Amino acid sequence: MMGREAEEPTEGTEAEGQEPWRPVWEDAAAEAMAMAPPSWLAPSRRWPEPDWRALTAPLAAAEDALSRLDAGAEAASPALREGLVARMAFAEAAGWLASAADRAWIHPRDLALAEAGLLGDFIAAALGGHARTALPATAGASGPGHAGALLAAEADRLPDGAVLAQGLALARTLRRLARLTQRDPLTDPAALLQPLAMEAGPLRLRPERLAAWRGAALDPAQPPLLAAAMAAAAWMTANAIEDEQPMPVQALLLAAAVARRRGRLRAIPLPFWAMTGPGRAAALPLRDPAVWPAVFLDRVALAARQGLAELARLREAEAAARQSVGMGRRGHLAAAAELVLRRPVVTARGLARQLGITPQAALRLLKRLEAARVIRESTGRRSFRAYGIF
Repeated sequence: MMGREAEEPTEGTEAEGQEPWRPVWEDAAAEAMAMAPPSWLAPSRRWPEPDWRALTAPLAAAEDALSRLDAGAEAASPALREGLVARMAFAEAAGWLASAADRAWIHPRDLALAEAGLLGDFIAAALGGHARTALPATAGASGPGHAGALLAAEADRLPDGAVLAQGLALARTLRRLARLTQRDPLTDPAALLQPLAMEAGPLRLRPERLAAWRGAALDPAQPPLLAAAMAAAAWMTANAIEDEQPMPVQALLLAAAVARRRGRLRAIPLPFWAMTGPGRAAALPLRDPAVWPAVFLDRVALAARQGLAELARLREAEAAARQSVGMGRRGHLAAAAELVLRRPVVTARGLARQLGITPQAALRLLKRLEAARVIRESTGRRSFRAYGIF
């Protein structure tokens, strides 16, 4: 069994209760039973049995969209798969900022520009009438003629430095989670959650409470998606963090880890927070076990369908790049086309470092890709420009 040293049978005898070809799923079941919630866990904090009849349709819709997205990502080229995961991670961060963090919605491409260090202070720019420069993709999504006034009105809800940093940390953590193939993401939950911590210093967890939460999360009796939903809800009442209150962003990141640990996802992080555009998401009833599972499944299905749309867009861009510039062949132009597929935004300087060429040569490559309508300029500026998939 996992986490224990198996006792060796004595010579010439067979260890009692041991089977030489024990199925691995029986080991997982035994592990979950061994880690069942202890008696000190209050009944009100134990996970209630879901209403299976009411959850049939939401579960089927979420499973369908998620299966198609994960299979499509796994079948895609490495460049497309990496690009899809990166864009999904920024979409998740944007949705979290507009939902749990109660900030104004920021376009995921602007978050990518912010991570690349290409955007300044959002609030100062919006109040100064420079919204289109500071948040080009967000301003474009707001519609011509309305961007400046709308963002100025929302200036007090634009993310400040600390909240923006937490959103970008969520995007990076989701990208790392999607790359985990051999390691159990629940081996060290503190390390998984540490990048999201708002306070300085290491995150300290209570081992016994964490073990009880983890044991319930790995219960093989529940479908993986429902187990992920209930794991998120249970985290909010598990009292597993010392000196801190649990946060929804932690709960949903752990839900993504549970889905990964249960083998439900192979190529992508669990989509949940992503929104289709400006607006405020409904409050999350994480502490209402009668409502939360259906809400979770509906959000996963919606975010997965958004991911499918992004996957289709990237497939079209990859096909256009192959036809126009010979992507897949050797040469700097093909390498540049692959890089813009992998990353949401690319600068001439970053491309130059990646390919070992001068910034001027990199800019010429980007101009050729722009002329072929594979990419377009993303900032609207004349200097410090960046490019992304058309």
